[in-house]
Amino acid sequence: MPRSIGVLPEGIERVKSAIRQSGFPSQRALARDLGRSHSTIARFVKGKPVDYQTFLAICERLGLDWLEMADLDHKGSSSFWSNTQAEEEIATQRQDWGQSPDVSIGFYGRTEELAKLEQWIVRDRCRLVALLGMGGIGKTSLSAKLAREIQDEFECCIWRSLRNAPTLTELLADVMQFLVPDRYLPDIDQSTSRLIEYLQAHRCLLVLDDWDTILESGSFAGRYRCDREGYGELLKQVGEVNHQSCLVLNSRDKPKEIAVLEGDHLPVRVLRIMGLDEQAARQILRDKGLFNQNKWQILINLYRGNPLALKIVSNTIKDLFLGRVSQFLELDTIIYTSLEAFLLEVFGRLSSSELDILNYLANNEQPVSVQELQSEINLKYRSDLMASLISLSDRSLLETFSKEDKAVFTLHPLVKEYVLMKSPHA
Repeated sequence: MPRSIGVLPEGIERVKSAIRQSGFPSQRALARDLGRSHSTIARFVKGKPVDYQTFLAICERLGLDWLEMADLDHKGSSSFWSNTQAEEEIATQRQDWGQSPDVSIGFYGRTEELAKLEQWIVRDRCRLVALLGMGGIGKTSLSAKLAREIQDEFECCIWRSLRNAPTLTELLADVMQFLVPDRYLPDIDQSTSRLIEYLQAHRCLLVLDDWDTILESGSFAGRYRCDREGYGELLKQVGEVNHQSCLVLNSRDKPKEIAVLEGDHLPVRVLRIMGLDEQAARQILRDKGLFNQNKWQILINLYRGNPLALKIVSNTIKDLFLGRVSQFLELDTIIYTSLEAFLLEVFGRLSSSELDILNYLANNEQPVSVQELQSEINLKYRSDLMASLISLSDRSLLETFSKEDKAVFTLHPLVKEYVLMKSPHA
């Protein structure tokens, strides 16, 4: 019996079908279940030889008869596929992680989000995915963790931060210099077209962080600064043109192009990032060394599971109250300073009508319906109310839920506290 075996060419589609029918959303999920590396599963699915015991284990887990699947006559099955060969194949992948954060430690939860995103990108082959959420919620960490986990599915991976709001020309020059070092094109139209062509010819993962830095201030969400409109055209092309790659963007505001292109069964999708689940949030408090575990749920709810806010308030509780959560809660206050930098940036981009709505919501203890807002807030045009609500929702500043068969709105506690403390109209 050979030391390594590959799947018959005619059996590859059976393997892919068996993975889906066995309930695995991706090859990586199967790898986790079997305790094997993702690269090993990827080789198996491509029909490349894997070691004999691994071949048997995969076939058994997928309910396949290994003798029917094995390509015993293939020359690649006659000797073990060496580590050197595997390393050479992996080395052909090109990666530039830029300012991507280290998520090997200090990453909490997000199992469901990672599984959903992996399914969208790997199995559903989405071309454009937007991760949206308020500051500190963990968009950057989540996308970094995701990119590391699915990197083997791509020929090249590129991470870029837009924190300094580069022009599109600067970004494309940087990306294309990495992808095609000898073919720099200074013309923006040529660079965009060349990028799309590359995304069609190669399977690439491009992550763009801090997308909101290129958006306009004093206007509704998703509108670009006057010298950054080209980014919108880039999104349209990536979302509309058929290609085999994926662009993942992180933003506090939803770009207007996304609203037009997105859909549950379309190649452009949006994942709104909410707070951590209780188990993950508790792990943060545990790692910070806090006491009074019976009070942790109150603290988690107060900050809506926002990981950055929980980390910072935990440090405050540790330093001022020796880790005693109950003593901190007795103050009946919210420390919004944990997200003050984010909130300052967000409020600097709000329109006057959005500010009016936030002030009204902040000064009401009970959630408010659209009808109440319409009667209480004096806006020049009725359409301004809906446009403002949509914009606030796109900025992840509203909390919306149902009450007596009506949609009602309120604010995240941190946002509400910030409005009451900082707004001159509060």
